[in-house]
Amino acid sequence: MGGFLFLMDSMDGIQSSIRDGVYATRINNPERGFWDTAKEATFADYITMCPGDSVFFFNKRKVYGVGKLVAIKGECKYKNYPEASDPKKYSYKSIKNELLWDMGEDSRDCRWICTFVPDPCFFIDGVDMDDLLTSAPSHFRMLRAIQGVSFIKIDDEESKAIRDLIIYRNRENLEAEEKTFDYIQRTHKSIASRITKKHKLKALEIMDACCEGDSLRHEMAIESGVLETLINQTCIEIFGQWDYVSHQVIASPFKPISYIDKMDIFAFNYIPGYDILANFLVIELKKGIANVEAIEQTMKYVDWIKGEYALGDYSRIKAFIIAKGFDKEALSSVQRIAVRNYTHGARPAKSDIWSDLRLLKYRFDADGLTFDELELE
Repeated sequence: MGGFLFLMDSMDGIQSSIRDGVYATRINNPERGFWDTAKEATFADYITMCPGDSVFFFNKRKVYGVGKLVAIKGECKYKNYPEASDPKKYSYKSIKNELLWDMGEDSRDCRWICTFVPDPCFFIDGVDMDDLLTSAPSHFRMLRAIQGVSFIKIDDEESKAIRDLIIYRNRENLEAEEKTFDYIQRTHKSIASRITKKHKLKALEIMDACCEGDSLRHEMAIESGVLETLINQTCIEIFGQWDYVSHQVIASPFKPISYIDKMDIFAFNYIPGYDILANFLVIELKKGIANVEAIEQTMKYVDWIKGEYALGDYSRIKAFIIAKGFDKEALSSVQRIAVRNYTHGARPAKSDIWSDLRLLKYRFDADGLTFDELELE
């Protein structure tokens, strides 16, 4: 499983969140009646949360853990109140009776929540970020690029490296309750008693807030819808089935953060029954008409995955571009740009051709996103 690192302003905030086994990002009230892309990105992160994902906290250069997301009535993430995904202002009084996690007046800003438990403990002694990064340098990708976010998602390898070092450093504290943060179960029981169908997290509500006819104004809103499709496995016949799904994943050597390339959506799966990586997925999204630069950018990501994850084997990679449409130059360039001749194996080495880039047109309606694949000549 992957994991999440929550960035906290204070140790009191960490202690309070761990005590209740609940985390919520503070979302400021929208000023213009719609969500900006930063809020949509936060929602997209929530959509990718799955039971079993690891949980860590960060404050003042130190990382604290370890926990894992846990489902309550089938889900590990919910709207804190039924109207939470609507880009409108609400008073505490108007939502109080339907809150899952009541934090007083601040509850209206805690729109989306996730639930977790210690796994095995949340240790009071944290691990310095520099110690983490030097403990297994090759494992860390997202952790090196934290900036301007409330939390980040990390992959299996990165999550395990953090978990291993925290537990190792606290190996003598595993049975010492005074060395761990308190956790109480009654908050989860209270949440379970208050959950209704109206609390379920739905990407449709985020997309509906920024639609223009059958198009969407923000690519991040499209990300939310596609991520939900992959997590819920509602379009397996198009995209396939994936064990780990994330978005805005680093796809370039480390450099100043504002210049780092990020894949819109990245996923991978395992050989069934084994913790061995099998195949990889990359999706590039465009809210409007995609041009030839979208083809070139996607292939840059394909090349990155080939070297960084797929051990040089292009055949393990599937790529998609999802857009409202494609211009003529983009369509005519696919057969020229989106092809790779490569060699894999040894004694005997095999030559092969990769051309697994598929183009999809999206359409939005009251039921969500639908996709139409373009046939390439």
